[in-house]
Amino acid sequence: MAGRVSTLLVGREDEIGRLTETVERVAGGQGAVVFLTGELGIGKTRLAQWTLEAARARGFQILQAGAFPLERDLPYALLIAVFKPALRRLNLGQRSVLTRDLGHLGLLFADLNQAPPQVLGDPALEKTRLFEDVSRLLEFLAAQSPVALFLDDMHWADNATIEVLHYLARGIANQPVLMVAAYVPQEVDSARGLRALVRGVERSGISEEIQLRKLAPRAVADMAAELLQSAGPPELIKLLNARSGGTPLFIEALINDLIQKELLVHEQEWTLSPDASTVVPRSVYELIGERLDRIGQLDRRLLELVAVAGDAASHALLKAVLEVDDESLIAAIGRLESAGLISEQVVEGEVVYGVADRMVGEVAYARLPEMTRRRLHSRMAAELEQLRPDDVERLVIHYRGAGTEARRDRALAVTLAAAERARERYAHEEAARNYLSALALLREERTVERMPAVLERLGEAWERLGERDASVSVWSEALQQHLQRGDLRSAARIRRRLAMVEWDRGRRDAAQEHVSAGIAALGGSEPGEELADLYHARSVLLARLNDVEGLEEAARRLLELGDLLHSPRVLAEAHLATSNVEAARGQLDSARSHVEAAVEAAHSAGDPLLEQRAVDFRGVMTILGGDLEGGRLDAEESLTLARRLGAPPLEMLPRCRLVMLHVLTARLDDADRLSAETLALARRVGPPRFVPAALAVRSVLLTVRGELEVATALVAEARTTGSPADSTIFDFVDFADGLLALERGDAVRAAHLLGGMSALVRMQPMFRARLGEAQVAAGQVDAALETARWLATHASGAGSYPEAAGNRVEGLAYLERREFDRAINSLTEAAVKFAALNSPLELADTRLDLARAAAVIRPAEATRAAQESLDAFVRLGAPRRADRARALLRQLGVRPVRSRPRRTPDETLRGRERDVASLAAAGMTNQEIAERLVISVRTVTSHLDHIYSRLGIGSRAQLAKFLQLGARKVP
Repeated sequence: MAGRVSTLLVGREDEIGRLTETVERVAGGQGAVVFLTGELGIGKTRLAQWTLEAARARGFQILQAGAFPLERDLPYALLIAVFKPALRRLNLGQRSVLTRDLGHLGLLFADLNQAPPQVLGDPALEKTRLFEDVSRLLEFLAAQSPVALFLDDMHWADNATIEVLHYLARGIANQPVLMVAAYVPQEVDSARGLRALVRGVERSGISEEIQLRKLAPRAVADMAAELLQSAGPPELIKLLNARSGGTPLFIEALINDLIQKELLVHEQEWTLSPDASTVVPRSVYELIGERLDRIGQLDRRLLELVAVAGDAASHALLKAVLEVDDESLIAAIGRLESAGLISEQVVEGEVVYGVADRMVGEVAYARLPEMTRRRLHSRMAAELEQLRPDDVERLVIHYRGAGTEARRDRALAVTLAAAERARERYAHEEAARNYLSALALLREERTVERMPAVLERLGEAWERLGERDASVSVWSEALQQHLQRGDLRSAARIRRRLAMVEWDRGRRDAAQEHVSAGIAALGGSEPGEELADLYHARSVLLARLNDVEGLEEAARRLLELGDLLHSPRVLAEAHLATSNVEAARGQLDSARSHVEAAVEAAHSAGDPLLEQRAVDFRGVMTILGGDLEGGRLDAEESLTLARRLGAPPLEMLPRCRLVMLHVLTARLDDADRLSAETLALARRVGPPRFVPAALAVRSVLLTVRGELEVATALVAEARTTGSPADSTIFDFVDFADGLLALERGDAVRAAHLLGGMSALVRMQPMFRARLGEAQVAAGQVDAALETARWLATHASGAGSYPEAAGNRVEGLAYLERREFDRAINSLTEAAVKFAALNSPLELADTRLDLARAAAVIRPAEATRAAQESLDAFVRLGAPRRADRARALLRQLGVRPVRSRPRRTPDETLRGRERDVASLAAAGMTNQEIAERLVISVRTVTSHLDHIYSRLGIGSRAQLAKFLQLGARKVP
């Protein structure tokens, strides 16, 4: 990092210090995102380049690219530009691994020559699969060496790239990845998703914004001195401060322009001409404009054409459009390169040109008269048709820019092709823009035949973007056109789409009306897939409403349609719906039979997405039978299938279920890790309806660990996210809320919440057991005994979890009635069974209950049980429960035996913290540590503050003792 500070970094000492520390943190394995913001020309790019050089010196691999204004309609343009060089640097073995494991990268990087991935039929999931593969590509690169990634001019970025970056940024917290993004705040709305990207990453806690201010007068003088290699004359400094406003690019451009015009000359010292103040432009636009006016006509035409072409100005294309001989073209290119106006590079063996400074291209493009711009776009499109006719994504830019100067039939064909290409690559913003353009062309030509299909595709793109009002509008228009033509099947397809989006808009009646109208309209037609899809939509809506009777009818019709159509897919959906109905009615054997049939039918249909859903629901049925281990295996299989599909949203429910099972079996560290991962994944991937469930299961874990304030905040957030009508998700929230209420002593509220969950969830023994506990605490003893009997009758066998839970609830009820002997007997049975089931948290809870029951009549037994429960709670990391055990021991007149888990330094301190701690304990000063580890003193101090806070110590001597003894805290 040594060396002279670059010209445009004068006055940026504070920013350099912050970025230095960020690079060090990332080198230590903590990912970071830095947003460099400021006006045009303020020095964002130069500061970013300095950061990249600092990172390179620390062994980082560097990825960088910039967005172009004309590429905003080109899906993933910036993403491809930044990753493509890294892929080219990989050896054959590494490329082979990526090609095998990341099957969707070929959609972006044609060089990989991958076969098209399997289509799932769900655009949202397929889009996520693509994003996940890019995330894994970044993880793959970071595993080799830290990565510094710079994205310039993000305000010009295409929305598809922004969406991917949003996905990537929220997943790098524990990876050595530094993302630096520069943008102009005033242009933030030019890119649709940029504001959401900035806000979303801010919430992740790994980002910082560095806003570059204009230079102070002293810094302006310093910059001029560096540019001139000596002090500038006072009148120049005065002029620069007056005209540049402290913007580095303006300062540099002004000085260069004055020198070129010989208004600033150097003999023995610099002298400024009196005429300088009258000719110096007041903005970069004027500076560039004057410079463009001074170049020759051919050179200016060439520069304008390069600006129109963006980064796709190949030599052959320029020659064809300009209609000049090769010698003249090469000479003009040479002059522009010498002037620093354009640059060239070789891409896949072809020489292409681009503007050297993006603002030069912007100004050159903006100065063109409208008709000139249109005709250049038209010529560009015509020549591209000859050279690269399949490059519809670039062709559409020029057809759109050409307006009425282009052939309308060809413009329509290219626009539709580009829209389909964007749709296939999940670039919904670009797809919507292109479908909208195609729709305008169809309306202009009054071509109504193709309009419904385009409207349907446009609505789909809007819906994927979350623009539900817009999707409803265009789908409603498509529906009317289908109805006018008497195309009832297409109308039914649109109604199913409208039903699902209307539900998401909170218009449940409208959603059900669409389904009913579609089914009624097809009543006189031969049954087909469209009718089956409508009944499937109805089954989904009724399940969310807990309408068991309606769901039963929908499931029956699906079974009939599946048999009639000989469709395994429809049969699988039918069996799943029927299994749900049977479970809700308490017919668990029948429910399990149907879910097994659903798994088999989904497998026969060759539909991996449906098979994953069937296996997941089988896990629910297994848990209903009290087989928690079998339920865990099914949840893990479901999770494996979801990962194999590369569809993180499908991971949500099995992840949440596994967290609950981990808590129940006291695998609290596993639950901690998985719940944190699940919440991060839900926030990053979505869809939003899963976020409340992820918040809730995280809250359950924290409640068990006694972190009630954080748990309460998570439940409160869950209550404000998603729709409570979605019982599949909000049952998790009600359970977490009920558990919190029980822990806080509000037993009546706990019983109300736990008793109000959907019938299917209340039938799961682990939830029913908590309900019984709440009923006892609320004084509802008869209801608790009924719950205990229910658990006993639903036990899958002797010693099963439902039987053990039933014994415990029964014992608690007898304890509430002060029937101590009966309570002791029931709780003793429960403890024996929980011990056999390897359920240490339930066992510890039961032993504490047993101690309470025995406290009056068998104090010695009570003391032993209370101490055993205390030891277990401390070992498991459940402090509030441990406090209750200690309080009971004190009531029994016994001093609790302290039990403290021990952790080694390696378990407590990791990475750079471990290095800093070792050197500090050895007696080195902060300055010596900084020099040894090549980090700043401030970073050393920050690490030590975190270490002391975490370990509860306050000196190097205590730190040395901790490292020596391996204790968690040193007194």
